[in-house]
Amino acid sequence: MSEPSSDARKIIGWHCHVYFTRETRDVAVRLNESVQDAFRIWDYRWLDKGNPMHPAPMFRFQFLPEDLARFVEWITLNRDGLSVLVHAITGDNYFDHDYNAMWLGKPLTLDLEGLRRMEDSMARGELPKTLVPSTQVAAGAEAAGQVRYKPGDDPHLQSGPNN
Repeated sequence: MSEPSSDARKIIGWHCHVYFTRETRDVAVRLNESVQDAFRIWDYRWLDKGNPMHPAPMFRFQFLPEDLARFVEWITLNRDGLSVLVHAITGDNYFDHDYNAMWLGKPLTLDLEGLRRMEDSMARGELPKTLVPSTQVAAGAEAAGQVRYKPGDDPHLQSGPNN
């Protein structure tokens, strides 16, 4: 687990990952719709398979900082058995996914070294920087709730390698 540093961190937003399996994909599709009915979200991704960091399919999004308490209560009651990770966005992705992680349901084991490899690839321009939640906080908050997302939508795949 990452240890907190003595450097002060500021929470600039909140991020949520909702994990599912092939058998629970329909549950995730319904939850995806419900979360958009209840909250203004952005920085959305739907992944039908795991990636270098996340071991299972998921959808992820950001939500407004002022919605944290309401969101945690809502997702606790509506996750329908799915594993959910909620974490702060401080600009330190490793810290946020490890030390700052709040799990509802069964916690999954994240490959945090995979995160480091992804960040190295982004630094080299091999992956879009929009994969990093902190790059989407300011711009996304203004557009929150203006786009309706469905499985298969992935704005990150629309971005060029230098975004």
